[in-house]
Amino acid sequence: LGVSAEDQKRADERISVLEVIPAYRRFVSFEPLLGAIELLNRCRSTCADMRCTKVRGHAGDHCGIAPTDGWGNEQPRFPRIDWAIIGFESGRKARPGRLPHMHGLLHECGEAKIAAFIKQLGRLPVDHHGDVYALAHPKGGDINEWPEEFRIRERPAL
Repeated sequence: LGVSAEDQKRADERISVLEVIPAYRRFVSFEPLLGAIELLNRCRSTCADMRCTKVRGHAGDHCGIAPTDGWGNEQPRFPRIDWAIIGFESGRKARPGRLPHMHGLLHECGEAKIAAFIKQLGRLPVDHHGDVYALAHPKGGDINEWPEEFRIRERPAL
């Protein structure tokens, strides 16, 4: 069972719904990835209010109930997701895809033990300097052209 989320607003809305639906596996397609997305410290099913869709760090918005490790130490909250499929736009009118946004999402997937699958870098991948990363494949789909750090095609464990 999965949802798509292209930016933080959609991720907050859709992942919160996905988490409360009974499913053996959950995935999020972060396509097209249009902005930075933070997965860490979201409220989730460990929160006392299952309907809580607040994100920590927004003053006054968080429900205030955090999961702990049994000794009262707050633990990071990651969404209950098994698989993240990530990619930028590839059509004629594709918007630039910022590689630092993809890098940040990959880092969070690693921290949360979410299998990450980079589908494509899209037509206009842009590096941290704002320069377009030149690719021969028109959709950025040739993994051999990508920087090594983005050559990730994981699948969730069975």
